[in-house]
Formats: sequence, structure tokens, C-alpha cells
Amino acid sequence: MRKGGRVGTLLRVVLDTSVFIDYFVKVRGFEEMHKRAREVMARLSELQCKVYEPFIFEIELSAVLARCGFDQDKVRNIVQRVLEYVSTLREEELHDLALKIALSTGCRAVDAYYIATAIRESAILVTCDRVMYRNARKLGTETYNIRVHEDYVNLMTKLTSVDH
Repeated sequence: MRKGGRVGTLLRVVLDTSVFIDYFVKVRGFEEMHKRAREVMARLSELQCKVYEPFIFEIELSAVLARCGFDQDKVRNIVQRVLEYVSTLREEELHDLALKIALSTGCRAVDAYYIATAIRESAILVTCDRVMYRNARKLGTETYNIRVHEDYVNLMTKLTSVDH
């Protein structure tokens, strides 16, 4: 991920909260998901990709980390660090597009905002959520579900072929 600076022709990415959770939380039996999330994040960082998030990201990431058992200070610390490396779009920038997405797919509101962010920023969407994946793909958004081996391989191949 990129902290500040010029964007140029760098790859633009929206990372669903599920990817961050797999990055920060290693669950017994799902160690491969933790490894994949870490490899994706490492490559995005190496490429200095521009990462976009909808306004709801801070709250969603905080809530899920708290549910995973992190104490409040640890959650605040993690979220603050992550926010230094992402560009957050405001609700007013996404509302109309998110509403169109919700009406056309029937998806969850939070998913509509992530998909809207990807569409608005001409970014690829990376997720671990199969429902979000399906809805984004229906709309023609380039989307990868890294819990699916083939998608993970395709994403890493794409990231390997990107010049930095």
C-alpha cells in the first residue's frame, strides 16, 4: 500500500475488510487464508498501489477486530496505522452509485459501498466474501476472491506482471 505521494499509473485497489481480517487474524484451519492475505498485502505494498476504501471502512474494521477479541487500544492502533495507507471516500461521493448498485443487485449496503468505491475509482476489488464477489462481477467490476484458489493465483499473476 502507498502512503501519500503521487499516484501516476499505479494499480488502484479496493480491499474489502475481510482481506484485512484475514491479514490480522490467523484462524486455526484457515492458515492458508492468512498467508494469502499477507502475500497480497505485501505485493500491493511493494508495488506502492493506491488503496481506496469507502467511509464505512474504519468502523467496519474496528467492529470486526473487536469481535475477534482485540482490546480497544489494540483496535485503535491497528486501524489508525491502516488508515495512514488508504484513501477514504466520503459517503456523499458514493451514495448515488451505491444506491444504484443496491437496487440492481439487492446486495448488503456495506457491499454496495465497497463495489461503488471500486467502480468510482476504476479499481480492482479484492475480497474474501463470495456474495460481494458475485455482485461485483455481475456489474462488470474486476474482482478477485482470494479464498478461491484460482482467483488468488490470477490476482498474484496480475500483481507479478505489474511494473513498479
